[in-house]
Amino acid sequence: MTCCSRRLGFTSVALLALVVGCSSGGDDKGGAVTGGSSATGGSSASASGGGPASATGGSPTSVTGGTTTAAGGAGATGGAGGASGACPASVKSKSAWPTGVPSPCPKACGPDNIGSKTCMMDGTGAAACGTCEYPTPLPACYQLDATKLTALPVCDTSVADNMPCATACNAETGKVCQQQATDSSGNAVLKGCVCTQPAGQSAAQWTCATIGTKYATGWGG
Repeated sequence: MTCCSRRLGFTSVALLALVVGCSSGGDDKGGAVTGGSSATGGSSASASGGGPASATGGSPTSVTGGTTTAAGGAGATGGAGGASGACPASVKSKSAWPTGVPSPCPKACGPDNIGSKTCMMDGTGAAACGTCEYPTPLPACYQLDATKLTALPVCDTSVADNMPCATACNAETGKVCQQQATDSSGNAVLKGCVCTQPAGQSAAQWTCATIGTKYATGWGG
């Protein structure tokens, strides 16, 4: 009996050790599972750190850059507004310079406005215009001999600037006639007139401008 009791006691101890060992192995496995859950923390850190930083850094910078470029473009438009345009008809030599008109400005002059002169506001606030400059050579219809102006045929009494005429000059010379007139100051002047129909003009009209020997082409303006 004593021998059997010893054997049973030894067996019991062995079984107990086996149970304890299995229990410890289960705990180790459980620890591994618990530790694996830290992957959730890693995933969370990745989503939290990566996504927002990318969205915040990229988009606003791009939008700001675009806005800056647009603002620069608008500035170019403002610059164009300062450019001087052609003088209006109200700009006349020795008359008061019109309010709001840039100085200097170019103004068409001569018969059919084929010439151009520069006008500007002088120190007294009046308009001062330079000499009318013409293309070289002058178109045939406007050509005349500046030294023989008094030899030009005299215009009919019905001739007047911008009035209708019968036959327009067609690249011909010798079509200018002369007439006595007065300028805006009431001074006697000599004018030359020619019947023309420039492109865009619906009908032939007389065009007249001051002529004189002091002008290189014969035409003033």
